[in-house]
Amino acid sequence: MSSDNVVDATRDTLSSYIMTTTRDRDLALVMTAMEVACKNIARAVRKAGIAGLFGLAGTRNKSGDVVKKLDLLSNLFVINALKKSGVCAVLVSEEEPEPLLMEGNEQGRFCVAFDPLDGSSNVDCNVSTGTIFSIFEKKTFQPPSAKDILRPGKEIVAAGYCMYGSATELVVTFRRGVERFCLDPSLVSYNNIILLYKNCYVNTSFISCGIFRENSSTSARRFVYLKMGRQCIRAMRETI
Repeated sequence: MSSDNVVDATRDTLSSYIMTTTRDRDLALVMTAMEVACKNIARAVRKAGIAGLFGLAGTRNKSGDVVKKLDLLSNLFVINALKKSGVCAVLVSEEEPEPLLMEGNEQGRFCVAFDPLDGSSNVDCNVSTGTIFSIFEKKTFQPPSAKDILRPGKEIVAAGYCMYGSATELVVTFRRGVERFCLDPSLVSYNNIILLYKNCYVNTSFISCGIFRENSSTSARRFVYLKMGRQCIRAMRETI
């Protein structure tokens, strides 16, 4: 495939891919909202130095992490986009002390948990950052509550991350494999996140393993041994 194939009129965008594969209009709307938020975050990350967005905001989130200026801005981007989608019931953000419960016309059938900008301390070092999210479907007709999202991972409808680096890439699963999309900045149109690869997977014939020395607990060693096998545990012992 050409690196910039302008004559290919058949390439899927995020929205067209969702509608083709799931036929779920509401899911397409919530993912379009995430797409808009991620585009705004990508722009803010690229212009952080110019816009004076480096540094701390002077607060801590509920998990105790020091909040950066970009954390707050990214949080607003995601919350506002999801609220305006009209298909969300509960929003849970790492930067918010409590779940946000939608009311009235803003209320819908999805519950979304997200970290708006993971690794934000890396921005002023020009290292990759990302947005992480998971989407559940509300199961009751009762008013939204935190219970609607306190559910096992096997009930997730969609989940993924958007990585902001040399390219802006969205990797997402709709419980039908893993798909990889890329933002094409040369397209001025609204829907310019293009499908790159379908059904991505990890090549199990090539195993690499890296664990920080500080996190090399007995339970971590046992997990790696069981999941990765002897080849990986030998490599780990050589580096610890």
